[in-house]
Amino acid sequence: MCAFFCFFLAFWYFCISEHAKMRFTKYILSVICTIICVACATTDNSTPELTKIYKPRYAKGFSIATNGTDTLIVIINPFQGSGNSSEQIVLDKPMQRIVCTSSSHVAFLDKLGEWGRIVGVSGLRFITTQNLSSAVRDIGYDTSLDYEAIVALRSDIVLLYGITGQNKAICSKLSELGLRYAYIGEHAEVTPLAKSEWLVAFGYMCGEGDKAVAVFDSIASRYSSLAEQASKCEERPKVMLNAPYQDIWYVPSDDSYMVSLIADAAGEYVCRGDSSHTSRPIDIETAYRKVQEADIWLNTNQMGSLQEIRSSLPRFANVGAMTSGRVFNNTRRTNAAGGSDFWESGVVDADIVLKDMIEILHPELLDHTLYYYKQLQ
Repeated sequence: MCAFFCFFLAFWYFCISEHAKMRFTKYILSVICTIICVACATTDNSTPELTKIYKPRYAKGFSIATNGTDTLIVIINPFQGSGNSSEQIVLDKPMQRIVCTSSSHVAFLDKLGEWGRIVGVSGLRFITTQNLSSAVRDIGYDTSLDYEAIVALRSDIVLLYGITGQNKAICSKLSELGLRYAYIGEHAEVTPLAKSEWLVAFGYMCGEGDKAVAVFDSIASRYSSLAEQASKCEERPKVMLNAPYQDIWYVPSDDSYMVSLIADAAGEYVCRGDSSHTSRPIDIETAYRKVQEADIWLNTNQMGSLQEIRSSLPRFANVGAMTSGRVFNNTRRTNAAGGSDFWESGVVDADIVLKDMIEILHPELLDHTLYYYKQLQ
């Protein structure tokens, strides 16, 4: 546009300049046109167009792209309420020293055999993997992060997560310290394979993109085969989820990870009817009715035995799932500090979680020993 404008003015002056005094004007004009053209060229701040390298099949929250020079992880809506926000991790080099603030971050790197890159974690005693180096530092939680420790670790990137939004204070402090960070949004995905597919993002982060794609493809293939097998079952057992936590009973929406898992295992969730993306509280009377409807009761929180349920919820002692003994909790792989591997490696190994769910809902279908779940006694 600038070049066209300059050419037009020059041509117009040339046509009307018949006197010598205009020669000088034409000269000045040519100089001005040159300056404008150079200015237009040097102030073009347009962003290079991105080319997709990897488009996820299940995950909604990331993609892998290139700007022609670097590979980028494009992260979209990494937490609830983030609208259409996005951020980019520029992979100018593989991340060699990584700080993880979620146990799932550890699990993704562990699955790829890249646990040696982890130099710091939040809540070290709650991490269930046995592969971490003894040199890994605990860097604290949330607003109590140990920034001095993080700086000392000389990390390439600090991986964050945010359930309801970005913690601006943490981001501001990390930026002030010159520390690179990014929000990872796998927890915002609503299906098991969508969560698991974030393995690919971690693979590219480590310079092992092709390896990560191959590992995820194997997980997805096994998961799809199991779901197809379960889909042929005529019976659809009814399932109730959760138990009171601090006197409040929360149940997930229809569009959630656990409900998707139950559906893929050929089960029916008894609290359907809420299309939001967040859990909701229900009163104890509603919970009692729903447990009465259910054939199976899953995820009883801190209650690890039928006797604990009878003591805490005496009214529920004689509901069908209790009398039949079909009550299960996802706490088989819990360490001494209470860290749950279901929310660690289970986020990655979606196929194993689905195997557990099918074994619970349709024990006649597979020859499988429960891995993450246990039947309460």
